[in-house]
Amino acid sequence: MMASTHWKVERIVAVSMLGIMPAALFVQGPLMDHLFTTFVYLHGHWGMRGVLTDYLVKFVPWIQYLWYVISIVGFAGLINFNVNDVGFTKAVQMIWSL
Repeated sequence: MMASTHWKVERIVAVSMLGIMPAALFVQGPLMDHLFTTFVYLHGHWGMRGVLTDYLVKFVPWIQYLWYVISIVGFAGLINFNVNDVGFTKAVQMIWSL
């Protein structure tokens, strides 16, 4: 993906999270759980990848591949949690109710 296109997609994801986060409190279900976790995880993945690329790749060139493996495993865990458990938004509400 071209850098300018990637930057635009990052901005769209970041701005759309402003609407998705409050909506996740009121509209619960599998679709909202998957949408919320996908956008938040993409945002975090891209941010951390930027930090690793800017500061660590010149010293540890293989770190970006390790980050992809960690990201894939983490996202698979979140999807598994959404499918086989209460879902991310319900889990956050349960934590807040403590």
